[in-house]
Amino acid sequence: MDRQKIINDINVHLPDNIRIFSLKVVARSFNVKTAVRGRHYEYVFPVSCLQSLPRFKDQSPETIIKEVDALLQLFKGTKNFHNYTKKLKPTDSQSQRYMIELQTELQSVEGEALIRVKLFGQSFLYHQIRKMVGAIIQLLVNGRDQDFILNSFAANKTAIWLAPSHGLLLDMVILTSSITLVTTPSTTCPRSSTFLKMSWHRRASSSRVSFMRRFRRI
Repeated sequence: MDRQKIINDINVHLPDNIRIFSLKVVARSFNVKTAVRGRHYEYVFPVSCLQSLPRFKDQSPETIIKEVDALLQLFKGTKNFHNYTKKLKPTDSQSQRYMIELQTELQSVEGEALIRVKLFGQSFLYHQIRKMVGAIIQLLVNGRDQDFILNSFAANKTAIWLAPSHGLLLDMVILTSSITLVTTPSTTCPRSSTFLKMSWHRRASSSRVSFMRRFRRI
């Protein structure tokens, strides 16, 4: 089987911003839904949307990143995310989600300083990541303290901003190690940073001007 030919034939029919990089043969019993044991997501947004806030006046991007990361760490571990999705009650077991590792990085793309939020968790709810980012922005914009986020895990209803969707990227899916039928040579795949420039500048003209306006309550 010529794997590269199959990959090339599929890519011909895909949009420019969607690509297949490798192919893996698995057993017939393989089910991608049940085999997943973790997911890596990233969310990217411009530092400039926070630099305009009074609390960050004359602050360096590194200082802003440090504060964003401190707030992000509040989500680490097992939390009740009923306020970060739709149609779930605090008592619903599905609202419990385990965040394994959370990081923030500062990255520059052609002079645009970006905050890169990296999330690794067992599973995620609908809108969860966009609302996690939205909660951090909401806290900073409204001058709230970290109790705003901590209280959102309690048995109450909290209105949380929903961050724009175009900053979100599913970077990697971690599967169980027992599903492969044939071991193939690893294919070098571009990391998500390769797509950062493409995905960001695709919407750059609107993003730089109106990113904050696109946060909304739901």
